[in-house]
Amino acid sequence: MVKLFQYISVLLVFLTINTIVCVGQKTDAFARIQVTPREGLVRQAYKVTIHVHSSTWFAKPLEFQNLRIENAFIIPFTRTQSGIDYINNKKYATLSFYYLVFPYKSGPLEIPSLNIVASIPPEGDYKGIPVTIKTKVQNIKVNNTEDGTWMVAKNITIQDNWNKPLDNLKVGDVVKRTITTKAFGTLPSLIAPLAIDEPNNTSIYPAEAKLQDKRTNADVNGIRIEEFSYLFEKEGEVSIPETEITWINPINKRTYKRSIPERVVNIKANPDLAMMESLKDSLMAMSPNTNIEATTEDNVTDWKRILIISVLSLLILWYGIKYGTKLYKIQKEIKSEYLVSEPFYYKELQRTLSKKNRAEFINALYRWYDVANNGVMSPAINTILNKKQNVVLLQLIMSKADSLNHEEVKTAKNLCSQIRQSILKPASNKLSSSRLNP
Repeated sequence: MVKLFQYISVLLVFLTINTIVCVGQKTDAFARIQVTPREGLVRQAYKVTIHVHSSTWFAKPLEFQNLRIENAFIIPFTRTQSGIDYINNKKYATLSFYYLVFPYKSGPLEIPSLNIVASIPPEGDYKGIPVTIKTKVQNIKVNNTEDGTWMVAKNITIQDNWNKPLDNLKVGDVVKRTITTKAFGTLPSLIAPLAIDEPNNTSIYPAEAKLQDKRTNADVNGIRIEEFSYLFEKEGEVSIPETEITWINPINKRTYKRSIPERVVNIKANPDLAMMESLKDSLMAMSPNTNIEATTEDNVTDWKRILIISVLSLLILWYGIKYGTKLYKIQKEIKSEYLVSEPFYYKELQRTLSKKNRAEFINALYRWYDVANNGVMSPAINTILNKKQNVVLLQLIMSKADSLNHEEVKTAKNLCSQIRQSILKPASNKLSSSRLNP
């Protein structure tokens, strides 16, 4: 009887182990990654699509790390789409999401491996178990345009409007011209600024351009609105030159042009020209004032302050001698913690702005955000920004200039401060977008 009981116990243990092994073996899940195109142009949109497949189903939303790519700006479209696929005659539940990657330098570009954690029940079971799925590294080739065309887009439209008719103008009149450029398949910050030629006997005063992000759930689009004030200074015929914009279509690699035709206006004489200089001064005042008032500090010596500082210094020195070793260890620990803290990386970010190097600023911005985020906010920096802030960030990142100008430094400092305020809010007010709804 005892031997029979032992035999049954061994048999049950064997069947249990075998069942566990079988269940483990029946967890069939993997990911596939698609990159379109594999070779293209600088500032072109490369679509990186990730498909996660399971032979059963997904018990929880997907979790994955932040996608970071050197020398590229990333727009995430991380709302998952569910579907059913048949692979090798086997049925799989599929969740798909994608990114648009905009390289801003030519050369080879590596899309790193991405770890995805999915909760998937093994075949024959109903309880989801965590499964880590890893995508393969992908490589693409980024080229400069052969003819030097800077702008890459699927299509462009351009039109202008004047705030008053041009058929009855006289010397001293100021007319505002608004030119709207709409681009499809690119970011608003990647719409090239227009080169406006100044007509004869006319002064032009440009205003700051306005950018509008018009992305949809499937693609990115943008609008650039530029305003120019024309001051007509002499009578006679004035020719407003043709305004042209050129872009290359990334699909067929063909270069296209659109233009606003030349326009000729007749400026009449004006007996009252006393306001001409005043008008010029007013129009010049429309530009941001970059004069910085110098500040001075009074160098006042306070003997009481010096005395207090001296006494405190002696006390610190005495404690330092007495507890030197302990103080050194504490200081070392504090320094070590500070060197991996959010304030340190934010200070480094501010330091890079003083150097005005665009690439260093971008790298420092993402290093600081990764530390400051700490898994609480969304891993993608642009998802916590509103549309206006996103446009500002894109302008700073995607500019053709290697160095930041004075206005860009001020803009970058303001944007970094806004991002930091959003991150340092109480955790209860923060929402994470790292989890995807199937």
